[in-house]
Amino acid sequence: MTESPLRGNHEVSALVEGMSKGLPRTIAVKSYWVNRFLLIMAGAAAPLGLVGEALGMRRAAAMLWATATAVTLAPLALSLVQPLPKRALGVDVIALLAMCGALALHEYMA
Repeated sequence: MTESPLRGNHEVSALVEGMSKGLPRTIAVKSYWVNRFLLIMAGAAAPLGLVGEALGMRRAAAMLWATATAVTLAPLALSLVQPLPKRALGVDVIALLAMCGALALHEYMA
């Protein structure tokens, strides 16, 4: 068996996965890049906030964590709206409620 030349390309696999869900090509590609951006942003916000906290800049650390959480809420909420007509909600509802609760209680690094 020969391997497909597309096998190692994550962008292509994300595109195929998005299109298999019925998304148009442009939305599937944008979804891939939005997910990549959110991962990098959240991955950077956590340690940067911890450094700020260690240096005594508690307000800046809290603002950084709150911003990262708020930015990730929008795509999460949109991903929950899409399956509503089918009445098929997943565990992402729990994540959305937890993130909203963390923001409301000012527990940004919870």
